[in-house]
Amino acid sequence: MPDRRLTNESLVNLVAEFSRSRRVAENRTVLDFDVTDLLDGLELEEFRRQTGLSKSPVTLVLPNLLLDTSAQRERQDRVVVAFLHGFGGSRGSWGIRQPSLGREGGLVSNVLRSVEKLGKEAIGVVLAGLGQDGGNVDPTARNLGLTPEHYSRQLEYVLRYLDLYECGRIVGIGHSFGAAALWEFARRNSAGGSGPTGRAEERPELSVVSISPGGP
Repeated sequence: MPDRRLTNESLVNLVAEFSRSRRVAENRTVLDFDVTDLLDGLELEEFRRQTGLSKSPVTLVLPNLLLDTSAQRERQDRVVVAFLHGFGGSRGSWGIRQPSLGREGGLVSNVLRSVEKLGKEAIGVVLAGLGQDGGNVDPTARNLGLTPEHYSRQLEYVLRYLDLYECGRIVGIGHSFGAAALWEFARRNSAGGSGPTGRAEERPELSVVSISPGGP
């Protein structure tokens, strides 16, 4: 499998590979692709078994400055914000729409802007999840039922294969079922947990924001 680590140089290659889905909104590059396109063989089988999905679309929201390969930031200066919607929701719940990020930037853009005001580099990860948003449920998982653990593992795979564990903090914002998945993610990825770590074997700090069913 090719190296998919999200250094600035590899990001340029990723943007080039999925250039047909690339769009620019405000000062951000928005990229849509399917995580399973980055996997092959045993990795794809493991992904399907752990997540219950055979397809897993994701939207990556990046600051345009990341495309400058000379502007590599330190790990602790990078904040990754993950957005997980509930059952039946979609990425549009968070303001991810064509051709922009939604009215007044939407929640995704507003949260990333707030992070940047703190002097941090902000990257948004918006999962398609388990609703009617492009993710295909594997037949085995459909028969046995889907759980927050499936959704949590999906986030882990996205972060791991894009090397986004290489950051100072992960902020998870979840609605309903997505919030339940984030608490499971926090359990596995907190100190002493069994979830993945970065290359430096250090776990980033974690923050979880739960939105009630009356939210997005």
